[in-house]
Amino acid sequence: MHYVGMDCHISTLDFAVVNEGGRLVKASSVATSVNGFMEFVKNVPSPRTIYMEEGTLAAWALETCIRFKEKLVITDAKKNHWIGSSGQKDDPLDALKLAQLAGVVMSKRFIIQLASAGGSEN
Repeated sequence: MHYVGMDCHISTLDFAVVNEGGRLVKASSVATSVNGFMEFVKNVPSPRTIYMEEGTLAAWALETCIRFKEKLVITDAKKNHWIGSSGQKDDPLDALKLAQLAGVVMSKRFIIQLASAGGSEN
């Protein structure tokens, strides 16, 4: 399983991918576009799930994932205290923390899920 953390902005998408062991295996920043988004995601081995915090681009990301049959989990930013508590605003680091948090949470079989595309969590 690969956990894809995505930090979204109007001009860029920052990605970090961790494996089941929580090890960073890939990171990148791409232009915010359907093509850039899917080009990055499709190069991550399956199975994979994309995680992002709720925000202005969440609906766009959800629609894109539904269209391309990718699994997306949108989390509540207010409940992700570990990401925001560092005091530093670093988008690649935020993406990494989100991917790592997803791996930890999924290993415990618990996740707060606001929206899911492409299937349900088991």
